[in-house]
Amino acid sequence: MEVRFTTLGKKFVLEKATYITANRDQNSTRWTELYITKSGNYIFRFVSLWQGEANNYTEISRQEALDFTARNGGEDALQGYLKEEN
Repeated sequence: MEVRFTTLGKKFVLEKATYITANRDQNSTRWTELYITKSGNYIFRFVSLWQGEANNYTEISRQEALDFTARNGGEDALQGYLKEEN
């Protein structure tokens, strides 16, 4: 398993995170996937099939994760992982 880093340098292991949903359609060459880590952080994985473009990862807020699932499905999968914010 490979340690990955978010755009802000936070470490995580993608293979240990739980996939929630994505905004990919059948012919997409770029899309976004939503994951939640074991520690409860929400991660966007920006995927590109374009030569010369690398995938990257960004930690997002709980609200951004909720908004993404509302637009792309996955609300049910996310519900069991939602952490309360103070």
